[in-house]
Amino acid sequence: MNIDLNLGELAKPVDTLIREVLKGVSALSEGTLRRWNEKRDLIHAINMCKIIEKAHAKASQAKSVSLGVEGGFLLNFLDKCKTVSDADMQDLWASILAKESDIPGSFSQLTINSLENFRKQDAEWFISFCSFVCEINSETIPLIGNVSHEVYTKNGISIEVLEHLCALNVIEIDNSFIGSRGRTKPLTPYLNLGESISIFYFDKKLDYVNEGKNKTSMNLGNITFTSIGKELLSICDYKQVDGFIEYLKREWRWSTMFGDRWRVEGNKIIRT
Repeated sequence: MNIDLNLGELAKPVDTLIREVLKGVSALSEGTLRRWNEKRDLIHAINMCKIIEKAHAKASQAKSVSLGVEGGFLLNFLDKCKTVSDADMQDLWASILAKESDIPGSFSQLTINSLENFRKQDAEWFISFCSFVCEINSETIPLIGNVSHEVYTKNGISIEVLEHLCALNVIEIDNSFIGSRGRTKPLTPYLNLGESISIFYFDKKLDYVNEGKNKTSMNLGNITFTSIGKELLSICDYKQVDGFIEYLKREWRWSTMFGDRWRVEGNKIIRT
């Protein structure tokens, strides 16, 4: 069953509803509100209204949005977001609803259920993690190397943060990255490299050029997104990390892979 929810119409009374509800909450006294669940349900209604209002503003056709969302998804979504009162977290939930409006099927029920356990700090850590994502061979891949390097530590990434994100099931970590505490299966593929390949990071490009006679391979790291992480990545407003492209050029695993048979020329990594 699809629910055709016209946010253009629904959003009109939202401001009034929220103002009146908040006015009512402030005027409540013990004499007029004796049961906690009544107040709880009222707060839940406020939270849902605010998220719907923000989704309306974010959707691509905000002036008249017809939200064709599968009924079970919408009911589950509202049930999971009703306790979210933090403004930034409401923005995150609203972004999901807006994208689901624009592109139905963008988010699974599993992702919505998992997001219920997210706190604001979790979201901030995940967004920081996403700041190290590059595009290689049309794949979106997080390049996490030496996490003790300042390019990571200054942007909130540590072994503890990575393990926490792993516990939230948004990333997977190869056991070789953190020892026996990690996952046991190998995660990241090796790219078989011929003459060249490009690594894109925001508006910057780093080219790998193989001048050697033999093909070689590139280790893409030991961390990848889960299906949940990939869906959440699509609505995260992550920022470019200053100095990361320089880190990739000069310090990211090249010596481990190629020994001393490599050099940097401008934005090229040349394997000799």
